[in-house]
Amino acid sequence: MISVVGLPYNEFNKVKGDIFVDTILELRAEPENKFDRNAIAVYFRDYKIGHISKKDQSLVNSSFCIVKRMHKKHLDVAMVYIKDE
Repeated sequence: MISVVGLPYNEFNKVKGDIFVDTILELRAEPENKFDRNAIAVYFRDYKIGHISKKDQSLVNSSFCIVKRMHKKHLDVAMVYIKDE
């Protein structure tokens, strides 16, 4: 499982009522992040809700993930691949 962290420091509280297990989230590279140039931001709609944890950044190989478990301070997600038809 891959962790999404930093929920309290981003816009998660604005949309947490709309995020459930199996919700698809978008991943975006964030090279301008002043704390980590390898940061990967996690978005729900247009809200940045957190970041992929540093320890899990190397596991990211898709632009999307799916929520598998929800915790108070982080989400567990898995990569998901969306096929163009």
